[in-house]
Formats: sequence, structure tokens, C-alpha cells
Amino acid sequence: MPISFALSRQNLHLIIGHLNFIQGAAKVSILMIGHQAIMDAYLCLLHLTAGILVGEHFIVLWLISLVVKKQQAC
Repeated sequence: MPISFALSRQNLHLIIGHLNFIQGAAKVSILMIGHQAIMDAYLCLLHLTAGILVGEHFIVLWLISLVVKKQQAC
């Protein structure tokens, strides 16, 4: 009996937590969602640009590590 009470109490706690999340999510404005989407897009562009710029340097770093490995093997 105590185990089922503890489990039902935890389930109730999870349900209440989920309802609080839904009520909090309902208070978020459309402007805030749009702002978050724009910031997300800028962050994505930043990562893509950094990947392009670092991609050229990656080959150089790879060659340096290859040379160092060969020197350590000898």
C-alpha cells in the first residue's frame, strides 16, 4: 500500500509540473517566439560560417598531426 501511494504521489507531482509548464508556455508571446527563431537562425549561420572558415585550416592541422605521428613512430 505505501509503495502505490508513493508512486501515485510522484505521478501527481509530474502531472502538476507538466500543467505548470503548459501554463507557463501559454504566457510566451508570439514576439518572443519570433525573436528566438531569429536568434536561432543567426546562431546557425554563425556555425556554418565557422565551419567553412575552419574547414580550410583543418587540412593544415591534419597534415601537421600526420607529420608529428610519423616522427613519433620513427
